[in-house]
Amino acid sequence: MPEAPQPTLTEFLGRFQRCAILGAGVEGLSALKFIADNSAMSLTICNESEFDTNQDFRNAEPRTGQNAFKSLEEFDLIVRSPGIRTFRPELSIAREKGSYVTSVTDLALKFSPCPVIGVTGTKGKGTTSTLLSRMLARRYQNVFLGGNIGLPATDFILNATAQDVIVLEISSFQLQDVRSSPECAVVVRTTQDHLDYHADAREYVEAKCGISKFQSHNDTIVYCADSERSEFIAGKSGASNRYSYSTTNANYSSAWKSDGKMYIRMFGKTPEFECLANVSEMSLIGEHNVENVLAATIAAIKFGIPLDNIRDEIRTFKGLPYRLEYIGSKNDRKFINDSFSTTPETAIAAINSFEKGKVIILLGGSDKGSDYSQLAGTIVEKEARAVLYGATRCDIASSISELTGKGTECLKSAGILLADTFEEAFLKAFDLSKPEDYLLLSPACASFDLFRNYKDRGDTFRKLFESL
Repeated sequence: MPEAPQPTLTEFLGRFQRCAILGAGVEGLSALKFIADNSAMSLTICNESEFDTNQDFRNAEPRTGQNAFKSLEEFDLIVRSPGIRTFRPELSIAREKGSYVTSVTDLALKFSPCPVIGVTGTKGKGTTSTLLSRMLARRYQNVFLGGNIGLPATDFILNATAQDVIVLEISSFQLQDVRSSPECAVVVRTTQDHLDYHADAREYVEAKCGISKFQSHNDTIVYCADSERSEFIAGKSGASNRYSYSTTNANYSSAWKSDGKMYIRMFGKTPEFECLANVSEMSLIGEHNVENVLAATIAAIKFGIPLDNIRDEIRTFKGLPYRLEYIGSKNDRKFINDSFSTTPETAIAAINSFEKGKVIILLGGSDKGSDYSQLAGTIVEKEARAVLYGATRCDIASSISELTGKGTECLKSAGILLADTFEEAFLKAFDLSKPEDYLLLSPACASFDLFRNYKDRGDTFRKLFESL
């Protein structure tokens, strides 16, 4: 039996009469506008906290307070924002009663008129997505970049044509209940994150599998061969076009690093592989960014971008704000803003980006249930000095103490200090530093104990730098 044809957006939305939008943030408001502009159904926007009702809510009924999500089974279509857990009891009941639960990401993947490249993983997906979009812009007139970075996908998918391409950075929150996967899925290194949201590491990784498990035979999967979790996610894909990359092993990889150079396998062409660039030619900082470059390169080649164009972007792309961002030098000390680092793994990658004994790192923040033992090992191995602040400072100090056998007081002699405030931590780090050192903000933790978000934390770091 041939497959039933995919319904159009109008046909799909025409099945429903009542729609609830869960969440009044950026994605929720984008979904509201998208549904209102393409259907005549009645709309309700549900948000537990109060929100500004002076905005254009397209005649949607607002529901706020502790009962905002009560009786969701009244709605036959529910659009969930990423911050609303997919396994909330109210949503589970609604599904059992026949409600169709979707999301902005699910709608974008289902109804995009052009190819979608989805990028997920733990860290590096924003850098990879942005670099890839720049590479693609060398050939495509319109490249739309959004998702977990920039605009929600429903802000632009209906502006795209079949000749365009969309790049979506997609988080675990956005993938957890999708019913479609992108034509090209890129899975960067995946560790664990957001254990304050997901029940455990297994649920986190299984949520990521939404990017691959609905792929068909003709689709493409690109993944990090140096990450077991990335390989696991890629293993869920039915795509026949499978490409891996590695910084440790060239065997069977489509792109790899060896002896300070990056290589790409040219399938079906002569020569079999080519040198992409020297690692030293990259404008991006850090070994982990070699992986991001390799991932973006494979996808760009798959979409017909010439190697010379790819090389130009590798040499000129300096990265995103708050991701190992060089913000300046004072008194022969260089300052690096990596406020986006919210896990021990990303802080480890940041420390490993610099010469042994040359780093003073600011660590700490709100707790995400992380294990700091490997981070402690990297600090000791790389002879990094550290100033610990925020709600997790004692947990990180304990991990270092357990590894070294030194009490907190004895850690001072090794350049491991505690601070009561972020400003105090910054000044202590500066006092610890010597000429040619790097002062690195790479907190390994979320920011919500002291800041609104990671951007607020990074901006504060920059202001303290400027005030020196």
